[in-house]
Amino acid sequence: MLETGFNVDQYNLGLTPLGNAPYFITPETAGGNYYLTAHTHARRWQGVSNLNLRPYYFHGRHDMKVGVDLDRIDYDAQFSRQPISFLRESQVLPAAGTCLTLIPSPCSRYSVFAGGNYSTTYNFEASGYAEDRWLLTNRLLIEPGVRLDWDQIVRHTLFSPRLAGTYVLDNAANTKLSAGVGIVYDATPVYLIARPYAGQRTDYFFNQDGEPTDANGNLTAMPTPVLTTFSADRGVLQAPRFVNWSAALEKKLPSSILLKAEFLERRGTHDFVYNTLNGGFGGNFVLQNTRDDLYRAFQIALRRGFGKRYMVLGSYTRSTAHSNQVLDFNVDNPILSPQAPGPYPWDAPNRFLSWGFLPFFKLPIIHALDLAYSMEARTGFPFDVYNDLQQLVEPPGSRRFPEYFSLNLHLEKRFHAFGYYWALRGGFDNITNNQNAVVVNADINSPQFLTFSGYNPRAFTSRIRFLGKK
Repeated sequence: MLETGFNVDQYNLGLTPLGNAPYFITPETAGGNYYLTAHTHARRWQGVSNLNLRPYYFHGRHDMKVGVDLDRIDYDAQFSRQPISFLRESQVLPAAGTCLTLIPSPCSRYSVFAGGNYSTTYNFEASGYAEDRWLLTNRLLIEPGVRLDWDQIVRHTLFSPRLAGTYVLDNAANTKLSAGVGIVYDATPVYLIARPYAGQRTDYFFNQDGEPTDANGNLTAMPTPVLTTFSADRGVLQAPRFVNWSAALEKKLPSSILLKAEFLERRGTHDFVYNTLNGGFGGNFVLQNTRDDLYRAFQIALRRGFGKRYMVLGSYTRSTAHSNQVLDFNVDNPILSPQAPGPYPWDAPNRFLSWGFLPFFKLPIIHALDLAYSMEARTGFPFDVYNDLQQLVEPPGSRRFPEYFSLNLHLEKRFHAFGYYWALRGGFDNITNNQNAVVVNADINSPQFLTFSGYNPRAFTSRIRFLGKK
């Protein structure tokens, strides 16, 4: 069987401030009109072709599959930025002049921008693969495969072998072992290649008395510019390489409960990251292949089905997601720090998830109602701590948001109307009204340091689904 397809995706993003009032940031809040005007467009043309060959038999059954994937990617961007005034505690933006022209200055830092003119970045990707599902016996399935990748940015032919297998331990198929290992090369992120065209930033610094300093706090005779730029030499870039492997056990327990325990590791080397060659504040940030990543996770899950429609599932995951160079420097990120190791922003060492769809109760007129629920409890995500100069004062991700908990409960009624079947659902998200913060004041110089906010309160939601004819 031959399968072919062609696809075009495009997104357009426009960001336009509502006015031109000067933008400022204090240790507690931000004000004025936003500093950034942005217009970006991204397009992808993709052609795929997959061929499933006839099964053949040689020491078991072989189901071969081969395919190719061709992609053309365009990314257009244009940026314009107004200055940003970082005010000290209890200071206000001057009515006349700027943080740069008034000495003593009310600012701890003043940032101005240049560049960001219209630019276009292209990439062409070509991939091919071959895989075999080899059913050696009724209990043993082996899946070898290989993939080749090339793109016009990295310009290296990448060879990625993979091997997976599944073995059923008993005749009743109640216990199954599976494992796999493979080399994976991530697609080249075009937005990183385009970052040097996004613009540059010049920062000026002032001490508590409003006197000009350099980035390290040393007094200077006049405001001293600290320039931040970005560059990428495509000729020296390598493709980020990841080794993925996993092992899992699945077992059918009494009462039709299915147990699955799985361990997964993803270890990356030569990943892309921007860093200065001298490891200091500001300067020219160069795209390098010096980032190493590690993700490990152990998950145990229980699942129980009830008839054809109903099911309950619960899982617990213990994981870690770290990098030796975790910071993402860009012209719009004001954080000042040398590169440093730490957890990724989505790292959550402990996470429990559960969801289900169950029969609830019957009423005289409404008749049968179903209960749908979902629940998540996890460790809070990490965040960085900085001072009023936006300098990191603690290791990245050294503090975390409070523990997260959310329970969503909904009732659903299925009914027949106008010759079709429908499902009406209504209920509450975060029914316990738990205060799950998404914002924190991480400025150590602020009196409101470690104040959490941005809570999503209990909310009623409803929907109606069209189920078609049955």
